[in-house]
Amino acid sequence: MSKKKQRMNNDELVNRIDNDFAYHPPINTPRANLHDSVRKKTKELALFFVNNCPLSRELSLALTNLEVAMFWANSAIARQQNNEITKDDYEYKQQTQKNNLPTFQDERGKLTVIEDCPFEIKRVFWIYEVPEKQLRAGHKHDLCKQVLICISGSVIVTTSSVTVVLDRPDKMLYLSVDTKITLHHFSDDAVLLVLASEKYDPEDNIS
Repeated sequence: MSKKKQRMNNDELVNRIDNDFAYHPPINTPRANLHDSVRKKTKELALFFVNNCPLSRELSLALTNLEVAMFWANSAIARQQNNEITKDDYEYKQQTQKNNLPTFQDERGKLTVIEDCPFEIKRVFWIYEVPEKQLRAGHKHDLCKQVLICISGSVIVTTSSVTVVLDRPDKMLYLSVDTKITLHHFSDDAVLLVLASEKYDPEDNIS
């Protein structure tokens, strides 16, 4: 191993130690609630074990390992600084879970507005004329947050936890960091507008 590579590995290890042995207080209410949920769910399982397993060495080991699991789960939440949910991030996500953007209508037509974005928009692009059955995206971002709006036609967005059909220009989907998505079933007239918090960086596209 070269001295330069070894020095880089040592620096990475020092950074990891700095992070792992630091105190990471909850930065907001959602994150504090998440820690609390981990503790409550673990306690429920511990009580289930106590009420249904005979007193034994095995039960003692199960409870000890459950406590260790709770510790590591909360550590995972606390240490992942790149995946923090900021207060604005959380509130904006809650606001847009209805998928409706403010829209004004009169005899002249409709006007849809997007305001109070939780990030500074550094890049705007749109995807269109996608061939039938063609998939897009298939990756996640460590740094980049995005807002997706299908301003014409329709497209289906699938993440690990939800599938959303974007089929109106006043309907949107907000994507925080570390959210892997797949775009599919583009209609012939689909135009998908994407607002991004970061400029394009191929190293931030993680499969």
